[in-house]
Order: sequence, then structure tokens, then C-alpha cells
Amino acid sequence: MCVAHVSRHAFCLKATSQTEAYENRPDRRVGIVFVPAGTLPFFNRDTIIQPDNQLAIPYFTLTTQHASGEFAILGAMYDGFAGSLAKAVRASHTMSPQQKARLLGILGL
Repeated sequence: MCVAHVSRHAFCLKATSQTEAYENRPDRRVGIVFVPAGTLPFFNRDTIIQPDNQLAIPYFTLTTQHASGEFAILGAMYDGFAGSLAKAVRASHTMSPQQKARLLGILGL
């Protein structure tokens, strides 16, 4: 899952269907976005978006991989996702203040 940014990079957030580490840990769940299976056509399993697990990818790389067929846009996130992501970022115990500020700035919040 990538979030657009005004720099030459997109900040991509790790999505995982390995939810076990979060299921019985409310302290860890506050800093993630939980997407139930079937909410989006490209997440057929319960999925967690981890805003503290970011990777900056140059736009050039994304556009090159898209043009070559290595990368595909599967769809858009659901309405209200930005608000859910902002809530998770603000509640995160693992993100630095700089990471929080950057991601909230990208979201325009």
C-alpha cells in the first residue's frame, strides 16, 4: 500500500495477512489499520496495514515496474481509510515523532 508524497518517492506501508501477532495484543493493535477479509477485492484475508513499517520507493521505480508489467495497481483503499490510518499513526507506540509528522503531512492531516 503506497501513499503519495510531494518528494520523488512514494512511502509504501507494509500490509500483511499474518495477523496472529496482533490478535491478542491490544497494545499492538492501536498502531495498525485492520482490514477484514473481503472489505476490498484485493485483500481476501484479514489484513493489517502497518504504518510503522514504511519503505520509500522512488516514483521512477514504480513507473518503470508498472510499464514493464512487474507492478500493478489493484485498486483504491476504502472511503475513510485515511482517517483510520491517521488514528493508527497518532496512537502508534513504535513510530518516531518525525515518522508520524511525515505520514500525517502526506495525508494532509
